[in-house]
Amino acid sequence: MQCHLAGCLRCDIGCQLFKSSIELILNIEHPNFFQAIQGSLNTITEQALLMQAIAEKQGLVCDTALMNQDFGKFYGTTDPSAYISSYGENYIKMNVLQSEVMQGLIDNVKYK
Repeated sequence: MQCHLAGCLRCDIGCQLFKSSIELILNIEHPNFFQAIQGSLNTITEQALLMQAIAEKQGLVCDTALMNQDFGKFYGTTDPSAYISSYGENYIKMNVLQSEVMQGLIDNVKYK
């Protein structure tokens, strides 16, 4: 799979991992499915990689303590166990981290 950031190993790997995940989850065998959603795959992968890069640059890490602390703010409940059993802890941490990054960007926007 080639995205428009040709040569970007992180993006190529991210696209490939995302495609593999979709195939496993949905067990899709339609031959043109991935061609039809290629743009969406690229956009989702780019967004995730940008969020990760911003988080790394700001030194943000979503450990279990941060996940538990901020879970209620982003999910409306303070008990993450049901979500973790359904989606996995890494997925929940990724979403909390992305929410933290977006809130940080919003809080620090400068208007001219």
